[in-house]
Amino acid sequence: MDGGKRGNMENNLIERYLYDVVRRLPEKQRKDIEEELRTLIEDMLEERQKDRGTEEVKAVLSELGEPAKLAMKYRGEEAHLIGGEYYPIYCQILKLVLICVGVGVAISAVVHLVVQLPAQGGGMNGVVNSVVDGFISLGSLPEALLSAFGLVTLVFFVMERNQVKLQKKEPWSLEKLTQIPSAKAVIPKSDSVVGVFFGVLIMVIFIALPECIGYWGKNADGELVAVSVFNLSIWSKVIPLFVISFSAGVVDDLVKLAVGHYNRTVMYVSIVCSLISVAAVTICLKGYEIFNLHFAEELSAITGETFSAKYDILTHWQSGIASRVLPNFLLAVIVLITLLELAVTVYRTLRYGQKGKEASCLQ
Repeated sequence: MDGGKRGNMENNLIERYLYDVVRRLPEKQRKDIEEELRTLIEDMLEERQKDRGTEEVKAVLSELGEPAKLAMKYRGEEAHLIGGEYYPIYCQILKLVLICVGVGVAISAVVHLVVQLPAQGGGMNGVVNSVVDGFISLGSLPEALLSAFGLVTLVFFVMERNQVKLQKKEPWSLEKLTQIPSAKAVIPKSDSVVGVFFGVLIMVIFIALPECIGYWGKNADGELVAVSVFNLSIWSKVIPLFVISFSAGVVDDLVKLAVGHYNRTVMYVSIVCSLISVAAVTICLKGYEIFNLHFAEELSAITGETFSAKYDILTHWQSGIASRVLPNFLLAVIVLITLLELAVTVYRTLRYGQKGKEASCLQ
């Protein structure tokens, strides 16, 4: 083996070790500690007064020890409430739970505002009263976040004190170093957070306010009325399907947010969640008449307009648009988008998320 290739293998092994340590540290500490560790490794290699070979690098890194334990020392975790191998997972779960609780409470306040606005009557007083009620609902956010924080902390505290194994514990070795993910395999956190937010938002709207999706306007008496595009008479039957479908999408985004890069775990979760979501949507769209067949008639009765234009969707609403065309179109769009997202996940996992040349340095 030529010197250049051997040098690349040694450097790659050091880089993977540094990555496995600093990824467990707060971001503001990572750069300084990485430089400190890099200098320490170089000094230890020089002290050996031997040619810098793969075996010497392995010996130095083994002497430094398991990255998780070394990171724990840098964090100064001696007396702690939750620490060790539990701490990184605790932080990830806590962030996800707080995000979901915060989004849920915020959406609940918006829904409360929308529901109460017509009930408060018209005029500025009605708007002001509705806004005040919405802020009162939002006032429960600190309590909800505190409760979520306490619950997650309590669960991990009990797990650590009882030494519940998060995974099968085996003696650490250099072969267990985490592979440094390719830049193209990294999943932007913003994508996952946006996915979770809109998944929860749409789920809340579909469950709590399906009547708001349709036409809003005033009738002949000047009252604000809404005509839903959905068939609300069967809504209690399809709600479980909506919950399953949207929850599968949210779980997929949460896993991507927790892992942070494409790998086989993310790919398998995406495949399973996509199948569950598409299956639930298919049953919903093909098994039930979810659209209001009388939407055009009800809209005409309120507005006084008649729909007779040849290319007007509402003209053909009851004769086939609501029962066949629209459900099939939505199902096709949902399946297409799901397949495209899944194809991207599978491609990036197989192309960039697998162990590559870096694995050869241990062979």
